[in-house]
Amino acid sequence: PFEYVDAWVPSFLPVSGADPSSSSTRLCYAGSATAEFEVVGPTGSSGQPIKPERRFNLEAFGNYSEKFSFDVGSGLPGRVYQSGIPSWEQSVHNAPTHHFERAGGAKQCGIRTVVGVPVPSPSVGRIVIAVYSCYDRQKDQDMVSRMCTEFTRVSFRKDVICVNS
Repeated sequence: PFEYVDAWVPSFLPVSGADPSSSSTRLCYAGSATAEFEVVGPTGSSGQPIKPERRFNLEAFGNYSEKFSFDVGSGLPGRVYQSGIPSWEQSVHNAPTHHFERAGGAKQCGIRTVVGVPVPSPSVGRIVIAVYSCYDRQKDQDMVSRMCTEFTRVSFRKDVICVNS
């Protein structure tokens, strides 16, 4: 029941003046996609095509998000990356910016719920996939477990080609 997804990948940056082997890590925006359909009612309800205005707002949130990067432990991507534990957050449009830095964009674009999922990556160790809804979605631990399993399965497939949108 999520209308939008984006990916956050680690960027390992050398620390100036430090040991050449040391680096700092930031989570950087890696791309996004918008669903064709949305589930308006409770999870499991049938979907309806996303209206053009909603699609525009979700794509605007992607444009907004690409200007952000997060230290490990900061922002939803940084917290999920650091802990390795999924996070389901509601009312992010009203969250304080120290908790959800993109709250202003979420409010403007109609984002209400976000789920951050840590995904093991064979090339960089771990990435974070975040799925978003314009509706207040009640936490569903079973759904989180299924997302973790499916995203992990896909991340290790050799025939999947990743494209930034």
